Amino acid sequence: MNIDEAYFYFSSEKKIALYLHLRYFENGK
Repeated sequence: MNIDEAYFYFSSEKKIALYLHLRYFENGK
């Protein structure tokens, strides 16, 4: 795995986590 792949994977994981967190927050209101 090169650095670009690692960065892309990490950033996409963060985006997914943020998206799920925001959905949970919206549903919890």
